[in-house]
Amino acid sequence: MRPALFSALLGLACPGSAQDVAAPLARDPALLELRARRVDPRGASREKLAPSDERSLALWLAQRAPEVSAERLADAVRSCGAEWLAAVPERACLVRASSAARVALEQRPELRWLEPYRALDRLEPELAPHAEAAAAASTEALELELFVLCVRAEEKRELLARHARVALSDARGSSRLLSVRAPAAALLALAEDPSVLWIERASAIEADLDPARIQSGAWSLELRRGYRGAGLRAAVYEGIDPAHPAFAANARRAAPISFGCAGASAHGTATFGILFGDGTGHPTARGLCPEAQGLWCDPSCDNAARVDRLRELVDPRLPWRAVLQTASWGHRRTTRYTAISAELDEAIFAHDLLVTQSQSNAGTRESRPEAWAKNVLSVGAVRHGGNADPSDDHWSGGASIGPAEDGRWKPELVGVFDGLATTVPGGYTASFGGSSAATPLIAGTALLAQQMFVEGAFDARVRARGIDAFDRRALSTTIRALLLASARPYAFRGRAHDLARAHQGFGFPDLETLDAHARGALVIDGERALRERERASYRVFVERGAEELRIVLAWREPAALPSAGRQLVNDLDLELRAPDGALWRGNAGLIEGPWSHRGGAPDRRNSVEAIFVPQPAAGVWTIEVEAHAVEQDAQLGTSAWDVPFSLVALGGWAEAGRLRIAHPACALRSSQAPTRLELSGAPRPGGALALELRPEPPAGAQLLLAVGRASERWGEHELPLEFLSPSRQRCYLGLDWEQATRVSLAGSSIELELPRDPALSGCELALQLALFDGAQPATTETWNLRCAP
Repeated sequence: MRPALFSALLGLACPGSAQDVAAPLARDPALLELRARRVDPRGASREKLAPSDERSLALWLAQRAPEVSAERLADAVRSCGAEWLAAVPERACLVRASSAARVALEQRPELRWLEPYRALDRLEPELAPHAEAAAAASTEALELELFVLCVRAEEKRELLARHARVALSDARGSSRLLSVRAPAAALLALAEDPSVLWIERASAIEADLDPARIQSGAWSLELRRGYRGAGLRAAVYEGIDPAHPAFAANARRAAPISFGCAGASAHGTATFGILFGDGTGHPTARGLCPEAQGLWCDPSCDNAARVDRLRELVDPRLPWRAVLQTASWGHRRTTRYTAISAELDEAIFAHDLLVTQSQSNAGTRESRPEAWAKNVLSVGAVRHGGNADPSDDHWSGGASIGPAEDGRWKPELVGVFDGLATTVPGGYTASFGGSSAATPLIAGTALLAQQMFVEGAFDARVRARGIDAFDRRALSTTIRALLLASARPYAFRGRAHDLARAHQGFGFPDLETLDAHARGALVIDGERALRERERASYRVFVERGAEELRIVLAWREPAALPSAGRQLVNDLDLELRAPDGALWRGNAGLIEGPWSHRGGAPDRRNSVEAIFVPQPAAGVWTIEVEAHAVEQDAQLGTSAWDVPFSLVALGGWAEAGRLRIAHPACALRSSQAPTRLELSGAPRPGGALALELRPEPPAGAQLLLAVGRASERWGEHELPLEFLSPSRQRCYLGLDWEQATRVSLAGSSIELELPRDPALSGCELALQLALFDGAQPATTETWNLRCAP
């Protein structure tokens, strides 16, 4: 056995495959790099070693001759009665052998060099001074908490029996790792033991999940809003240990509920903990949604098809009422859209449940066929270095990547590859990793985004949609759009980059950004469906100094034929027009870098389209969605073939509604509809309010903007624009805040900057229309608006 932890601690590499053996071998090997020293085997073919007890075991560093493959050296080691343990760069390996086996190995022509694997080689550098001080003084009173990595898990008990001064702190189950307490004086003897591979300072389970929670914004969302998944139900499609103390019932949830076969697995227990663990025993390993209700089913013993289980999860007549299902497993890896992909697409298309799926861990484009499904939120993974700083994240051949065979961007989001602290049967682990760990992490962020939605963070009217979170839930495509729009894309350049969008999708989720933009966000949750060539238009107002405008369109797709060369069935187009008329198209430029390019060709492959604009100009931006092709009806409740969609815009202020100047005296002509005022954005301190007059008043009309508190007198700002009613009355328009700063005008677009006064927070602003007959107002009408916090 050569577990990943062994390689991680010792910096070893596994032996090459049979295909690698035939590769040319270097004739002048590089230095062998250990943490404690640099070993130069050049200059002497063998190191002559003193004889020892033939029955004693010891660890050795062995380097093969230049012409010899690693496979041949491993065979030679085993033929001598020694144990091949692991490969060591450069062209070396770690061997455990008795004295007799070592002598036999020295005679083998495959061997070039042999040297003891010394005690100091096995110590974390920070421990070496303690060992040396203890050896020099023969004693050192310092007690050390240590992790000891053993050659075999079954050797741990014998190891402890050989070292009387070493006390067991934690046997750590069947792991090869031991947690012990030992005096510094015993350190060297422990390190020289032939069952010991590595020793380092012990540490409690702490920051392994916390950096991911911080980097994803989940920590900020919990601190600011208290979101921990309360009221939501989600399903882990794996077996778990339901009796784990971290899954126990609390005031907001019951113990885990099985919706199928109630099998158990260590892997599922780990993924379940990343979502639902409450941190009992190890608070820093707490899951993202400890107040959500966890459901589980073990597919390995379940007779029902996944599509049937998915249907049951969203059946309102059944008790599950889930808003998400996650799976960190799948069928045989491939680069193709398969029948498995189509089956899952069909299930999600019919029942609209958000499904997160691991991409896999091949280090290539070979991925689970479930991850190639169009309607799945596919999850990759990056190495995050144990911190919350995305600038040092990298892929480096770990998780599986995209794009799909037909060019679609998968995975869509990435999580943590290199280890999270989470639950295992009977305890915790500090090193659960791969896309299996990344997927429940992303599922947790999706649950929190859903909680934001159902609690009215984007639109308070959602609370009236039903009696519980299931009734008020957003479409699966809306949650995907929210996560993709707020995700932090990695800084990359070109399609071949380690973190390119074609490989890692839209990046790492960022709920903190989503929360920051929630109040002004435009969120279209399937309210509109388009027939072929129909268009829908939306507007957002962007303030001066905005850092970015991020827009994502997503729609649910029918299953494709696996025999088809391209999997997109229905095709919607996303376009964005700037205040100056410049045009952006969905996904144009995003394959080459993190930001969109102007213009570009429409995307004909992806069912998600995005436009990301840095430093957008202030003013009103227009978003348009067009149904380029509707090849299959996507909304069966209507007579026409049409496609509902989800649309999210972050970075601006969505229209807060239309206020109509309805007094008949203010109509341009009696035969026309009255001029109406259109408002973009909710007023807030230091923000701006965009006003539109439609139809545009004729040149020479006069308007008056007045601002002040409703309880105080009105201040007024005149604009160089006249508005004359048919009766020649002057129409005045006002906002009730006394100290408005600047007012600007372009055509019929009016922008009003509000003062940065904390007293504005939570206040009521009034929009007032005053009709003047001479110097005295004849009629006054007021509409109240609530300020944004």
